[in-house]
This record gives sequence, structure tokens and C-alpha cells, in this order.
Amino acid sequence: MKLTEQVAGWAKRAGRWWRGLREDEAFRFALAFWAVYAVVIALVVVFDDDIHSVMKIYREAAADWWRGDPLYDPRPRNGFFYLPHAAMAFIPYTWFPERIGEMLWRWTMLAALAWSVWRLAGMFGGARPCWTFLTATVVTAVASFSAVAYGQTNTLLAAFLVLTVVALGRAAWKSGALWLLLALVAKPVGLVPFLLAGACYARRLTVPLLVGVALLAGVSFLHPKQDYEEEQYALFYQTMQVAQNTKKKHRFCDVQGIIQPFGLEVPGRAMNVLRVLAALAVLLLAWRAVRHYDAARGAFVCLLLAVLYLLLFNPRTETNSYVMLAPFVGILVAAAAAGPGFGPRFWWLAALAVTLTAENLGPLHQLTHPWLKPAATVAFAAWFVRDVVRRRDPLGLPAPAPESSGQRIVA
Repeated sequence: MKLTEQVAGWAKRAGRWWRGLREDEAFRFALAFWAVYAVVIALVVVFDDDIHSVMKIYREAAADWWRGDPLYDPRPRNGFFYLPHAAMAFIPYTWFPERIGEMLWRWTMLAALAWSVWRLAGMFGGARPCWTFLTATVVTAVASFSAVAYGQTNTLLAAFLVLTVVALGRAAWKSGALWLLLALVAKPVGLVPFLLAGACYARRLTVPLLVGVALLAGVSFLHPKQDYEEEQYALFYQTMQVAQNTKKKHRFCDVQGIIQPFGLEVPGRAMNVLRVLAALAVLLLAWRAVRHYDAARGAFVCLLLAVLYLLLFNPRTETNSYVMLAPFVGILVAAAAAGPGFGPRFWWLAALAVTLTAENLGPLHQLTHPWLKPAATVAFAAWFVRDVVRRRDPLGLPAPAPESSGQRIVA
């Protein structure tokens, strides 16, 4: 028997076993997967000295806020590029020994990510939510490893956006506003889904979002040092202006990363025009989707469009930023795998899932950075947008059961 035939036979048997898992078995496997993941991350934190650079930025910002020192230095191109609330949120993790605090930070991110995947699987998993949770867990966990290992808040942003889908899909408007606000606290780029969802669900979200913004502002001004927060917001604005100006040689993983290996780059003004046009297209598509699909899929499409825009048009998209796409792809892979056979849609989505793990593949990552992930995401986005424009099930994502808010909600 040829090797290819043997491999094909093993794959078929593995596929049958995977599909044959009972719900209780799938749930236990998923929990075990996340538990092992947490242990591995703890070991990485303890023994790998190369993954603490990001944590140093958070720790220093938390200490600066506590002392009343400036959080920002507008001159460097790398540093603390977050709202003051992010520094405040990290303060409890500085109460522990350094590596213990860093381990707890990463476990917090893992817990948020696992919970978000579980909630999304409950919405779209139909009669097999635990099996869907397990399948989406494998995709999400593997794709998130690098981001979690480095402690980057992209992981929290991913979790908050997925939880926003669940909240909006179930007409939990206050919860949806809360997750959007937390996404903004996690990273300033959270402003994109904040504005997109606010526009698409204006009647429902405007008041909760405005109240939330007011509360966030009030919390930030609790600092005992007079005029401290006003100074920090001014410095934050200046720092963001610097952050938008990328290095002369483009090294980021946005859409320009596709042409970077050829020594090409889109001129700044042309790229800004392209970003504006893409933003308008995203707004139009999201608006239509929220009003055409059922509540759950409308929210899924809206937030996934926000993620695609952030990945392809944020000039500072990093390879670890693609963790934001992983839970969405995980659910789509599970939906494709739940059918009668592993068809082309499953294999295409599985291939995309593999590209999301590229930074874990050593030399292959060096050969494919920074073009592989944005190129695969462009292909995925084109496929996804085609379905939305034609008002098909978005990449085969079925409508959830009525008890999972499959009904349409007037936005």
C-alpha cells in the first residue's frame, strides 16, 4: 500500500472517530485541552526569558499610573499604546512576584478566550454544542499560542469581540455594550468594532454605549493627582499620531504585507483613501447583514467584518493580531465538519486555520512573513463577502436554533 493511501486511511478513521465523539466526551476533551494549554503557558512563562518584553511595558505603565508619572512617551515608535484604563487594569497583576503575575495575566486571557468560544459554540452548535466547542477549541487554541505566550492583549480583544457577537445575537444590549467597551480598553483599535456595532445597532446600543463611555471616563479621573488624567489623554493622542506612522520599511501584516516581499508599498495617501473606501464598504455590508440575517448570524457577520478590516487595514497589524480571526474560523470549521462529508469548504477553512498558526512553525514562518496571513485573509474575506452580498449562509454558517436567538431582531 502506498504511503499516501495509508495516510488517507488514517485520516478517514480519525475523522470518523472525531465525528463519533459523544457530547460528554467532547466536553471533557475540550476542558482537558484548555487545562493542558494553561500548564504549557505556565512553563513557558517560567523557563522562556524571551517572552517578557510586552509584559514589561504593561508593568511599567501600571507602576507609572500608581505613582502619577506619565504613561506615554510620544517619541518612540514602540511602547504603551493603550488607554489609561489598560494600565489601571494591570495593577492587580503587579501585586504578585513578576513571573507569577505574568502567568496569572495569561491565564486570565485564556479563561476569557475559552469562555468566549464556549458561548459562541452554544449559539451555533445546534444539537452538538460541546462537539462544536471542542472543534473550535483546537483551531482557536493553536492559533492563539504565540499571542498568549507573549501576553498580548490581542487575545483579550478577540475574546471580547466574540462575546459581543453572543450578546448582540441574543439581544443583550447592555452586555454587548460592556464587551465593546472592554474591547476598547484592551486595545484602541477596538474603536472600529465599537463604532461599527454602534452604527448597525444604533437604536439599541447608543444609550448603553454613551453611558459606558461616561462611566469609563469617570473611572479614569479617580486618580488622586489633580489634572493627571487630562495630561495622559493629551499624551495618548500624541502617541497615537506617532503610532500611525509606520517605519520606512513596512514590516507589518496588513494588506501591504502581501506586496512587501517585492519591495513595493502603497503610497500613504492612496492607502488612506483605500482605508476609507474599505470602511464604507464594511459599514454597508454590516448594515445589510444585520437586517437580512437572523440576529445571531447578523451579529457574527458584523463583528467578523470589523475583525477583517482591522487585520487588513490597520497599519500596525502584527502576526499575533490574527488571533482575533481564530474563534470565528474555529466555529466555521466546526460547521463545515458537521456536515455529511469533509467537503471543499472544510478543507479550505482548515487550510486557513493552519495559516493562522504560522508563527508556531519556525522556519516556515520566516519564509512566509509578512505576506501569508494577509494573503490568506484577503482570500477568506472575498469568499465571505461574496456570500454576504448574495445573502447566502456566510461560509456555510447555519442559522441557530430559535432558542439560541435565531429570530431576527430589529436593530
